[in-house]
Amino acid sequence: MIIDNLSDVAVTFQQLKNLGVKIAIDDFGTTYSSLNYLKYLPVDTIKLDKTFIHDVDKSPIDRRICKTIIQLGSDLDLNVVAEGVECDQHLSIIQDFGCHIYQGYYFSKPLTLDGWKTYLEQF
Repeated sequence: MIIDNLSDVAVTFQQLKNLGVKIAIDDFGTTYSSLNYLKYLPVDTIKLDKTFIHDVDKSPIDRRICKTIIQLGSDLDLNVVAEGVECDQHLSIIQDFGCHIYQGYYFSKPLTLDGWKTYLEQF
């Protein structure tokens, strides 16, 4: 739907941003996500898909893709979230590339609201 109506979506997104809503592109770099979205849509965050993070410690291609997307996000003043961080190596590599927002099993499995409250009490 976004692909066919990009100009209409851009107007709606801008109206949402004017109300204070933050907008993120999930699974960036896969399926239908597009550089055109970054050009035309007023987004705040791109979420680097976990398929690139999964082998970032083993695959030179995945490392280059992650580094490039993180740099692109930084150059465009966007937040970049690395999805699927599962080990020390993932975290270290992504941090070295300049990404400072992460999510994944390395930190916690999905939690209910009560589980989240208990998790936060540890800190």
